[in-house]
Amino acid sequence: MVERELPALPASEADVARVPLPSAGGALVLRRAGRRFRSRELARLSALARIADLRWRELSGGVATDGGR
Repeated sequence: MVERELPALPASEADVARVPLPSAGGALVLRRAGRRFRSRELARLSALARIADLRWRELSGGVATDGGR
């Protein structure tokens, strides 16, 4: 998993979107400055994260890192 230190930006909660990826044992976190995430964007992000999480589970042989979810 790639982890990078993000530069410090004044961000509100609306500037950060976090979607869990339970099978991968992590989360997808997006941040942007200057514009809030809209509910439609958050819904699409959530749908994509569910697909990615399912594929992770399939490709890892069905082994979930969240205790067998």
